[in-house]
Amino acid sequence: MARQGKSAKDRAHHAAVAKLPCLVCGEWPVDVHHVVGWADRMGRAPKRHDRVVPLCKWHHDVQHGPKMSVHALDHRGFYQEWGIDLMAEAERLANG
Repeated sequence: MARQGKSAKDRAHHAAVAKLPCLVCGEWPVDVHHVVGWADRMGRAPKRHDRVVPLCKWHHDVQHGPKMSVHALDHRGFYQEWGIDLMAEAERLANG
């Protein structure tokens, strides 16, 4: 099955999220992170272009430290470390 590209609506949403500060530390610029996990349970959600949040490099990428980033901690660990439910934030931004 071929991956579908982003629609114009998705591109506009990503551009708007990219203008926001990092959810954790307020720094900018940010990466637009696709949320694919939950804060309260194991498992993986399907990747959707409307479920994205702004995270700086430190809080997005694993190379910046094992206790810092969503890619190092996974979404549950990120919630435990930072107290931020990324899925809830992504839904808030998508519906906001």
